[in-house]
Amino acid sequence: MNIMEGNELLNFIDGRYFHWLEYAIYKSKQYHIEDEAEDILYKVICELLEKKNDSRLIDFMHEKKKNGTTLDFYVLGAIKYKVLQWQTFHQLKSSRKKIGFVLCESLPVDCMSYDPQEKSLSQQLQDFHDWVIDLLNRLDIPSNYRQLFIFYYMECCPVKDWEGPESIATRYRILERVLDLVRQELKKAMKM
Repeated sequence: MNIMEGNELLNFIDGRYFHWLEYAIYKSKQYHIEDEAEDILYKVICELLEKKNDSRLIDFMHEKKKNGTTLDFYVLGAIKYKVLQWQTFHQLKSSRKKIGFVLCESLPVDCMSYDPQEKSLSQQLQDFHDWVIDLLNRLDIPSNYRQLFIFYYMECCPVKDWEGPESIATRYRILERVLDLVRQELKKAMKM
């Protein structure tokens, strides 16, 4: 994609931004995560800009559909997908429940049995929370990665409110990388 086509893509995004944001808000409200609509749209736009060297984007911008272009429909579909993905991460309001849900969602069901005779559920969640914090301190990752992970997953703050120098897209890549490391360690611990 040359500079003119790159500018054309940016102008296209700029012209459609509020329409896409309106759709992101609408879909987010359906799942009670309307505060995340702008973050969702930013993530979709960042992913779109990462593909700016794909020559098909220009074709999709000009290919007309019913009420827009092929690229519009692609972005709206990506927003819908991201809202559904986000909803699974945000459906539990408590930060301890949230981090527990995010990390345990891919574990076998028998690993997550609850025995009221052992500890209360809140104590189990507290133990798990402490384990994750301890794990983050042991992982060989930069401290800003650790702080961003805690900020987003444990303090339940939106990524856009993070005061680091990273772009929003970079922040999400960091979160995904750290989450993968934590999941790997959790699976190792479950095998012991």
